[in-house]
Amino acid sequence: MNVQVHDDTAGVTLGLWGTSALSPAGAVVEVEGAESADEPVKSKAAWKPGETVLLLEAPGWKIGRGTYLSLSSATMVDVDPAIADADWLRKWASKQKVREAINPPFPEGVFDVAALITSPLRCLYTFADLDEFSRAAPQETFQGYLSVLVMEVKLLENRKRGMLMCGECCSMHVYANALSGTCKGCDKRVELRLNPKIVGHEYLNGRLDLELQQC
Repeated sequence: MNVQVHDDTAGVTLGLWGTSALSPAGAVVEVEGAESADEPVKSKAAWKPGETVLLLEAPGWKIGRGTYLSLSSATMVDVDPAIADADWLRKWASKQKVREAINPPFPEGVFDVAALITSPLRCLYTFADLDEFSRAAPQETFQGYLSVLVMEVKLLENRKRGMLMCGECCSMHVYANALSGTCKGCDKRVELRLNPKIVGHEYLNGRLDLELQQC
């Protein structure tokens, strides 16, 4: 089992093998020394994303495309240690749950595609025009065209990384090369949309339909 762990500096993958892979689920296991053969001993409560803190001492490690940690005979693991740093890290993690959306849905009922195509008046805006108009009439909706040239498309790169489509659930990012993916926080299926990071840099020269609404 691979578990994604991180602190305020970086994130790594922690690999769990054998009986240690039962710990994140709070599984019930039998151990030697129980009062009766039929009496199982339950591990600590299941690990919760963004809440459970691990204190790792002397883990094994390997660096490749990312950093990979593993448990060895010398590794010590303390789950939710009673130290001030653990409390600080837990508070820091809770703040990270409120993040900017990576792929918000396009607002419905705002962009009138039919009017844009059939209208005899087609406005070609510049960024200066949009800035001026939005400041002069913040509640108005401006619909027209903006000339840009797409300089970079990262289609293959995102496909190799399994990030063609993306979405969010449980304040966590969900990526996949499919129309749906599984949330790592609740194991529910999440509908995904095209990753906007596929389009890289743009240059002001091509044509792009634009809808700007400043609230």
